[in-house]
Amino acid sequence: MEKDSKTTDFKEQEKELLRTLDEISTKLIKGDAGSFEALRQLEQILSKLEMIELAEKINSRLVSILWILKDFVQKLYQNLGEDTRGFPKTEGTKILQDITRHLGIFIQTSLFRNRSKDSIGTFEYVIKSYYDLLHLTEESSKKEISDEYVTL
Repeated sequence: MEKDSKTTDFKEQEKELLRTLDEISTKLIKGDAGSFEALRQLEQILSKLEMIELAEKINSRLVSILWILKDFVQKLYQNLGEDTRGFPKTEGTKILQDITRHLGIFIQTSLFRNRSKDSIGTFEYVIKSYYDLLHLTEESSKKEISDEYVTL
């Protein structure tokens, strides 16, 4: 009986996690200033997840997607977060908006929509845009462009 209770509790937590990811991804897709706050919410949620514990309790597809998201978002904050120089505001903000928008689409297509191979292409675009932003940041630093820099 106790095992059924724990399973039910975890299923409820899984449903809540999916509901939260749905809300966040919807905000990310907008690609506006509010999407940066949604990215911060995603980072906070993912940083709290214990992936090994999750792997034992939820389906492997969801665990795989969460693992990908967690790794990507951690790298994003590691390279462009508060303890870094950041990225050039003028050019970098548009790229970051593209990243958040396509990250939201990736979450939606991977977890809630048709689960097609389009989600892989979308995530590939996210990774490419991320490297474009890193390259822009590096080049701006080398050229000492006097743009304002912002962090996540």
